[in-house]
Parts: sequence; C-alpha cells; structure tokens
Amino acid sequence: MKEKTGHCVCTVLPYQPIMNDIPKMPRWQTTLLSGFIILNLATVGFMNLPSLLCQRVDKSVDGILGASLGYQARLATWRWQQYAYFSGLDNKWQMFGYQSRFNWWYDIRAVYSDGDREEQVLLPLPNQSARTIAEKFLYDFKERKFELNIYLNEPARECYSRYLARQYPEHNGLPIQSVRWHLAYQNILPPQEAVEKKQLHDPHCYVQLLNDFEIKSDKQDVPALETTASLRVSEIAANTTAEESR
Repeated sequence: MKEKTGHCVCTVLPYQPIMNDIPKMPRWQTTLLSGFIILNLATVGFMNLPSLLCQRVDKSVDGILGASLGYQARLATWRWQQYAYFSGLDNKWQMFGYQSRFNWWYDIRAVYSDGDREEQVLLPLPNQSARTIAEKFLYDFKERKFELNIYLNEPARECYSRYLARQYPEHNGLPIQSVRWHLAYQNILPPQEAVEKKQLHDPHCYVQLLNDFEIKSDKQDVPALETTASLRVSEIAANTTAEESR
C-alpha cells in the first residue's frame, strides 16, 4: 500500500510477526530447563520450612523407618541443603514473620577442675568479652548469625563446645571438664506499657541452664563426635533464621 505525504511516496508494509522465525528449542532442552526451574523453586521452599516442623518430621521418620533408614533420609536432606548453600538459595524470607518479644544471648563458660578444686571461666568469645571497635563492626556481625543457626540445634552446640575445648584446654593449670551454656533473655515490654513506663525492656534479666557438655579426655574414643560434626556442617551453614538483634 502506497501513501503520498507531500512530495514523497511512502510504502507501508503490513505487520508480520517474527515469532515464527525464532528457532524452537528441542524438547529435551525445554524439559531440562523446566526441571531446573522446579528444582530451584522447591529448594527455596524447602529452605524456608519452619525449623520445628523439620524436627517433627525427622522424629516421625525415625519412628517409622528406624534409626538407620532415618539417618539415610536425613543425609539426603543434608545434600539438598548443600546444594542450596552453594547455589545461593539458602536465604530465609521472614519479611512478614512473627517477631519475638524478647532479646536473648548466650553465656558460655568453661568448667576447669582437677578433682580437688573447680573454676568456672567466662570464655573470651566475641559477644561476651571486650572488643575493639574494628572487631565489633567489621568481624563480629557474623557471630550473631552463627548463634541464630545453633539456637535450635543442640548437636551443633555440642560440636562447637568440642572446638572451644580444643581452643581453651586449661586454665591456671586445671584441665577443662565441661563447657556450660546458659541462655539469658530479657523481655521487651508491650508498646502501651513501654510508653507508660518510658522504657523498652523489662528491667529483669532471666538466665537458665541450657547445656552442660562433658569434655572427654584425649584417651577416650570420640570418632562418633567427629562424624557428627562433619555431617552437621552443611546443616549449620544452611539454617539462617531471623531474630531480633540483641
């Protein structure tokens, strides 16, 4: 079709879609791509399952299949968590999640004893010892995330206690006997009460004994503990929960 515009003659071509010119992917490629997308979406959903739900499922699987087959099932989930960690899909999304109404922190102490006398020593860890400004703002932010990861994971706390025992094996000539964990928490006042009292926190701080892990001597056989530690590495790295900062 030709149109005259002033002294020029323009030829208007009809619209022709170009989609037909795009080569189609082979069926095996589209199937592979769809499977990859489904795997990643399922991974994101799996990593955001509530921790309490996962623990209940593990206990149910152990009760139905037994300890041996239950271990094999958990091993498969650990491999899935490893995939999530290395692919960067291990984030937990809690933008609209319930926020706790208390602040909490650990009090980790080593118990040293030779049978005659005993001493409890507060370990010089980042969140419970004097720190420089550089250490506090450049390095210690990782510690809070680590503490969140082991909040509901007692085997992980035990593995970390073994590590601490190797770092601080003695004090004043006394060998280490156990690593004692206390959980300290302070309630956050409801909004109305906080306004009336003009303070954010409950003035009372509560402390409860969380764990007291006995440290075995070097002569005792502890391969099971080392195996547990290696198998829990991916789980500790994969669990990233969001709690209120101290």
